[in-house]
Amino acid sequence: MGTPHLQDSEPDDGATPGNLIRRALHALIPRSAWDHAPKTITSWGYASLVFLSVATIATSLAKGNLVSLVLSLVIVFALAIGLWAFSRMASATELSTFWKATGKVAGATVVASIIALFCCILIYIASGHPIWMDHWFQPAAFVSPPGNVNVRPGAASENKRRFASTDTNADTYPVGDRRSSITVSWDQGMPDDTNVEISIRQKGLADDFPLPARVVPGQAGSALIVGLRPGTVYEVRLNAELWSRRSTPVFKFVATDADHLDIGKIDDFKKIYTGALTPEGIADDTDAEMSFVALRPRNDRPAQWNYRGDVSEGLPNGRGTIETDALDCTAAMCGSQCAIESQGGKIIRGQCQLTLSNISVRRLSDEKKKTVLYDQASRYEGEIAGGEKGSASAWLGPFPIWFSGTGELEANDKEYSDVYQGTWREGGFEKGTVRGPNGGSLEGGQEYVERRCLLIITPMKGKSIGGGGGRVTCVGIELGDYRGNDHPYSGFDIGIADTLLSSTYYSQGKRTVLPTTRALGNCKPDETWGLLDASGEGDSPDWNLTCSNPSGALECSLSARAVDIELLGRKPLNDTPRISFRSSGNARGGDTPILLNGTTSRTLRALDKQEPARNMALAAELCGAETLRNVEQQQDVSMRGFCPRLAIMFNRLYTCSGPLRDNGEKVKEPNDRDFDAKDFIRPSFSEDGKTIKFSAPRPNELFYISSESVGIMSATVSAEGDSKKTVRVDFPFGTSTYEPLIASASYSDFDYGQLVRSDYLGTREDYLESFRDLINGPVFSKTSYKSYESALDTTLFYKFTFKHAQSFGTAHYRLRLPVGSLPTSADLSVVTEQDYRDAQARFKKALPSGRGLELPTHQLVALAFDEAGLPTKWRELR
Repeated sequence: MGTPHLQDSEPDDGATPGNLIRRALHALIPRSAWDHAPKTITSWGYASLVFLSVATIATSLAKGNLVSLVLSLVIVFALAIGLWAFSRMASATELSTFWKATGKVAGATVVASIIALFCCILIYIASGHPIWMDHWFQPAAFVSPPGNVNVRPGAASENKRRFASTDTNADTYPVGDRRSSITVSWDQGMPDDTNVEISIRQKGLADDFPLPARVVPGQAGSALIVGLRPGTVYEVRLNAELWSRRSTPVFKFVATDADHLDIGKIDDFKKIYTGALTPEGIADDTDAEMSFVALRPRNDRPAQWNYRGDVSEGLPNGRGTIETDALDCTAAMCGSQCAIESQGGKIIRGQCQLTLSNISVRRLSDEKKKTVLYDQASRYEGEIAGGEKGSASAWLGPFPIWFSGTGELEANDKEYSDVYQGTWREGGFEKGTVRGPNGGSLEGGQEYVERRCLLIITPMKGKSIGGGGGRVTCVGIELGDYRGNDHPYSGFDIGIADTLLSSTYYSQGKRTVLPTTRALGNCKPDETWGLLDASGEGDSPDWNLTCSNPSGALECSLSARAVDIELLGRKPLNDTPRISFRSSGNARGGDTPILLNGTTSRTLRALDKQEPARNMALAAELCGAETLRNVEQQQDVSMRGFCPRLAIMFNRLYTCSGPLRDNGEKVKEPNDRDFDAKDFIRPSFSEDGKTIKFSAPRPNELFYISSESVGIMSATVSAEGDSKKTVRVDFPFGTSTYEPLIASASYSDFDYGQLVRSDYLGTREDYLESFRDLINGPVFSKTSYKSYESALDTTLFYKFTFKHAQSFGTAHYRLRLPVGSLPTSADLSVVTEQDYRDAQARFKKALPSGRGLELPTHQLVALAFDEAGLPTKWRELR
């Protein structure tokens, strides 16, 4: 039996996994080292752990981060626990050899990890790498993002870098244009080697920012991004990048300037905007352009107004100018403009030079402030203020305005003109001078218009009127009491046409048409034309009518002795009838107050102060009255029988007027036997060539002439391309129809100078220039034709008609207006009825509404091109 000793090796239990690992380790590691490995590993491990603890805690404290300090303590504690556990595992006697070997290997791994981690920390302290340690020692640390980031449209002088967006073609607009580029800027004082990453996308897109991002050196301070879409809001993202570290992103929104961007509508006008947008995409600029385009264009108003100035929230707000568009206005209205101040899309005040139709003038003296409407082109120059829709003096596109302050208005209607000079308030003329026939409101609130051979009396402008009113001309009269219809409720309508007299009587809304009779050569001072029977008031004893011609001219008297009132009537040659009221009171130079129906007060003015319009308006009111009281004498009379007798009086005046010329010489009727149907009207030019007149060759005879005229501008366009085509485009120049007039020595000339005067020729030249600019502009240059040449031919046609008894004649003339000069007699020629009808047809085709001179528009020209076979997409033109 030997001495006890330690066993050098464990019994061989066979080829188990543990035995295999043990044998491999014994082959690699000497047995003595392997046996002492647990102690060695533990010693190295704890030593490394001490160094690691010092390094992590010191780094955490240096970074000033308590979170990383706590994290470091937790990691050190976890490594210490792991090291202790694996050391116990390696030295435990109760475990098998496999688990002891596993403990030794795991402990060695922990020690190696501690050493490696320690080395990494030392490198991190020295160089800042590896970056992943930022998550340990600086979990909240980041590269400082770019500061003072600003994004604005357009280029800036400090731009150091430029790159193109993938949004659109970068060459569409010039580099740096506010409509297609933005400038991104930030503080230049960034650390060396810092870059700025810039990404951009349209606002509202679900897609992420496109890659790769553009990288710009941080110290450049700015970058220019080009190739963007106009009028688009973009989202810009910036990141600072240093040593592969990226800052938190900075987001900014910016909008490129709009370029003819549709931004909605205001009333019946579409808003087309060019200018800056807010980051929210709202129009806002101090020098923007905005067009207001009518959605439903009207021939009597400009279709487009252009504004330039301050804009806020998509509306004019501040100072600016507004003017008619040169391509979408009639010749007379082109050039209208105003310098305005606005607030919130409403005009506050301004200074204007306007030429517009449908100008309205309020009657400030009237409690209801009724208006006078001038439907022809009228010119106003002066101050304005914002108006109200129901009472605007004029409209600048969607904006109603009042004439307010100092200004001058030349107002034109189809049948009269007025000139106002002075001070305006809320669209009404307050103080100054008024020249023209429109004298204001009458006692009954009527407006009246008066000129030679015309007198209009109406309570309101338009076809539908109410109250006493009428229309009086040289050849007819409609007078009475109106109740919402276009004919009297109580009254009469008398007219001469084709030498025949027609009469219509209205009684309590009932209409009676009387037989026509011969007008000229049929003067019968006692004739009643059946009017007393038609009215049913022939038996009235209160009113008495008498007519006589002691001086050769017929005079009539309609009187009621019970109230001491007499109405006197006469009709001057080639003028409207004249009536006056006489009483014992006003014959002495005073006024006579009267009362209608016991409530309505009126005044018979002194004889030398009476006015034709006022007297005619009073006669119209008397037709609708039931009683009349002379307040001065306190006497009453029934108005039964007054209106039919008044109609008889006018019938007599019209059929018996004009027996004498102005010089007292007797006028004879035309002799049908020697009437020359080809020589009843003769044209002549004035010495200066600006006016053409048509005169009756036999001024000592009394007959009727009606006249018409129509003007056509014909533009001939030659289109040069693969083939040559010629297009003829007709545009209306002017049209008018004149009522039949009595031609005699006192009114033998019909002045048609308004169609020939030099100012119209100047307008025609402007028209031609506008036409040429249009067809050579960008709209039509997009066709396959390379060029256009144009020539303008302007022609006026006149038609005169003579009618008397069995005689009838017509005459037709054509006047060509040469370009750049006034016409002469060589430009005037005789044409046929068919020539005139062809001109009328061309006029109606060119402008069915038949309103005055119109400048060419895209639509009309393009439609003519389309009909001629030129490839123009006219329906797409605005």
